[in-house]
Amino acid sequence: MELIAIGLFLCIIAGYIGRHRLIGFWGFFFLSMVVTPIISLIFLLFTIDKRERVVE
Repeated sequence: MELIAIGLFLCIIAGYIGRHRLIGFWGFFFLSMVVTPIISLIFLLFTIDKRERVVE
């Protein structure tokens, strides 16, 4: 039971960190539910923040 709670907590953290990315909170939350939260947190390192994106 504790492992499920820890996993859900990590999924919420991944969603919170990814809230300003292209797919947003729910996208990263569900991505971390499908794959592991560690993989989605690594994926966050390679995504661009929507606030920092340069429009030309």
